[in-house]
Amino acid sequence: DRVTPLQISDAELPPCEKTALEILEPHIKRYAAHAESG
Repeated sequence: DRVTPLQISDAELPPCEKTALEILEPHIKRYAAHAESG
């Protein structure tokens, strides 16, 4: 089910120069290392 927003936000985020994979890469590596050790 979709949720209807109560009001519109004027919040702005700074531009991001990284791809999603670049942002997630350290977490993926940590998970992979943990999965291999366990």
